[in-house]
Amino acid sequence: MSKFRSVTRALPKNLIEEIGRAPNIGRPRWLELTSLIKDDMQLATVGETLSADKVQSLSSDERFMVCLLALSGEAEAKPKAARKPGSKFADVGEVTFGNSDVRIKVAKKNMLTPSGHLCSTNCRNWKRDLRKA
Repeated sequence: MSKFRSVTRALPKNLIEEIGRAPNIGRPRWLELTSLIKDDMQLATVGETLSADKVQSLSSDERFMVCLLALSGEAEAKPKAARKPGSKFADVGEVTFGNSDVRIKVAKKNMLTPSGHLCSTNCRNWKRDLRKA
């Protein structure tokens, strides 16, 4: 809980309210968003992102992801419908299991979904960790 308080201290109240609850995002991604905002320029970027008409009609989870991706530069911040609860992973990507490997593919067009972003981030981390080993 104390880590999340650092988010509420670092981000302006109106920004948090504009994004909304974002119940499926989780604390680590809120902390990541906070770490990406280093000055007023990044705050302005988030404010401009949230002011777009298309963004206002999105769910709070989707608004959060659009802001995160706009700051991180990982993907073009275009609104996209999030995965529906209970839907299969196949709508975000594909997992194949071989005798000696596991392959995970996440389509770039699905990067704005919370699951797509999580898979992408974790894959990059796994790749980095494997190179260190």
